[in-house]
Amino acid sequence: MSSWNFTDTTTTSVGQFQPDTINYSADFAKKTADASSVIITNLTSPLDRIETIRYAVSKVSNIYSGSGVEPGYYSLAKTGASVLVQDNTVLSNVVDGVRVDYPITAHLVLRVPLADIITGDILDKVLKRLIGACYDQSGSSPGPRLNKLVRGALVPTVMV
Repeated sequence: MSSWNFTDTTTTSVGQFQPDTINYSADFAKKTADASSVIITNLTSPLDRIETIRYAVSKVSNIYSGSGVEPGYYSLAKTGASVLVQDNTVLSNVVDGVRVDYPITAHLVLRVPLADIITGDILDKVLKRLIGACYDQSGSSPGPRLNKLVRGALVPTVMV
């Protein structure tokens, strides 16, 4: 029987995260692709400020490398996959007729064993845990915590 190796103490739950709905069929086209990655481009973006989304996968030969898991607990199969989802976009600001562009890149990497135990439900939980780490304790949105992080305030406020 599998189990998570943490137990969260009850606190006020964080806000409900609603991801943007991306209309791939109407708004995006394939820009480049090879066996391990694809880049799609947003057709609604201005030509000089194109949003792209990159998906990539690579093989991990030893998923335990750097994990801190004791060798006695290793699975016989040690291979895994590293999956990347990356958004590259540009925020523009116009003041007094002068435009300034700000490039923004965000990416998510999942590094997981290639094992039957890793299901969609498991990956869903891992993603929720990661997104939860982007919130302040009992926060209503990830913005305030991310705002602190980009300023170098890494320790959650309640721990300071």
